[in-house]
Amino acid sequence: MRPPFSIDLFSSEEAACILKYIHNRYLRHYKLYKYIFTPQVKLDLSLTYCGTPAQDEAPMEDASDPDLKSELKALIEKEVREQMALASGRLERRMADMEEAPPPPHRARAAGAKKQ
Repeated sequence: MRPPFSIDLFSSEEAACILKYIHNRYLRHYKLYKYIFTPQVKLDLSLTYCGTPAQDEAPMEDASDPDLKSELKALIEKEVREQMALASGRLERRMADMEEAPPPPHRARAAGAKKQ
């Protein structure tokens, strides 16, 4: 079997055209392709409560007590805030991990610049 460079698959002009095409079509739109093909992060929030009575147990007699309801509401709001902060931190870490170095800058001359 012969190595690929020895079969003259593309001439030097064709290879230059291929490289120009890659540069103009892919490398210039790298950030767009990165955005399109990067999986989107979706937040799926689920809450679990520990220490709640089982369904078959008898309800507490003073369940209609307003102090108990406000205490329960405050406890639930606190847990939701903690879980949201935790999920937000995880999301920020994942987004930071997904960040990659930007592609090398394009070396085009300014329109008014002259060759030296």
